[in-house]
Amino acid sequence: MNTGRLCPVRAAGLMLLAGMMAAATAGHAAEVWESHLFPSGFRVVARAGEEGAEDPAPRKVAGEDPARVEFSVSRMKGDWEYLVGMVFNAQGKNPPRQSVSFGLGIGGSFVGWEEVLPPVTAAAFDQGKPVPARMLLPVPAGQAELLVACVGEDGAVPALGEVALLGRPKPEGAAKKRVLVVTGEDYPGHPWPETSRAFVEVLRADDRMETYVCESPAMAGSSLLPAFDAVVVHFKNYAENIPMGAVEGERLRQYAESGRGVVLTHFACGAFQEWPDFVTTAGRVWNPEMRAHDPHGEFTVRVRDAAHPVVQGMKDFQTTDELYTCLDGTTPIHVLCDAVSKVDGKECPIAFTVDTPGLRVFHCVLGHNGAAYAPPEVGELFRRGTAWACGLTPEK
Repeated sequence: MNTGRLCPVRAAGLMLLAGMMAAATAGHAAEVWESHLFPSGFRVVARAGEEGAEDPAPRKVAGEDPARVEFSVSRMKGDWEYLVGMVFNAQGKNPPRQSVSFGLGIGGSFVGWEEVLPPVTAAAFDQGKPVPARMLLPVPAGQAELLVACVGEDGAVPALGEVALLGRPKPEGAAKKRVLVVTGEDYPGHPWPETSRAFVEVLRADDRMETYVCESPAMAGSSLLPAFDAVVVHFKNYAENIPMGAVEGERLRQYAESGRGVVLTHFACGAFQEWPDFVTTAGRVWNPEMRAHDPHGEFTVRVRDAAHPVVQGMKDFQTTDELYTCLDGTTPIHVLCDAVSKVDGKECPIAFTVDTPGLRVFHCVLGHNGAAYAPPEVGELFRRGTAWACGLTPEK
């Protein structure tokens, strides 16, 4: 369905490719979209392949190309907000790559396709092994009908575990700042499913912000980024699993240069190793030639600029984490907190902003595991830094 009007597909017996939608009928289907992935009020409206589902519901569009799977969503309510949920679930060695595009319309007329998720490995990676990756893609406002296409690279059949539509009535009152947490891979010693959840819980203490989670690093290069006020880079991708480079990196940089916020946590300094210009956005990046960090343990985080809004009123504090000694780069930064290495006595930046006019980039290298977010001061630092990146006045 590439031309004409956007319309619902109601042909009898529409089902997905064999096995693709097993999760939609399995008993654990309701557990796929856990509450930490999206703000309060959202719920699953319908799943593709569900018998008897009423519109709006994702319905598979008949097509001849097995490498392209399309869905039609109709009758979305104008006073609701919607997310397209997709699970990429490739298994085994050499998982395929695939992208997602939205078919958009104006006044009921089809306008064209827009790639909203660049080609990416059809899985997340935990402990170095492929695991299902959950995507939440915001539907542009004003779309009553939508086409969604998942396209496999090089003719590969897309690996989809579930396609769902989530929605909620538009909240009343002042709009909250929307924060996208992008995760989905990290060093095997960094449990990103645990730390991403902990990070979300930290931010939820400030009810001026609401969080969305996408478990694919490629979302950092999505054309949908402007739907959010800040993007959190909460991943370290590896080229052998999820290669990313200038395409995704430039989109993230353009997003930052537009005045929106970017936040980096822990080993996000090691992301985009295939793209040298990442340092201009991140401020400092991991240099694998340098010693990585002090042994995991307790150290003192020192507040270096008590007048900055992010740390105003905060005091030095103790935490148990990895003290990174591997940050490199010449991009101007403004150090907010540092720590002294117990190994070589060097002062190492812990939290800083990128000192480039127009950018609102907050970078903090704390967060080795879920427990690292437990100290109140660590949570406060990340929460205030993210609020600042969103353009809010940080609050304790």
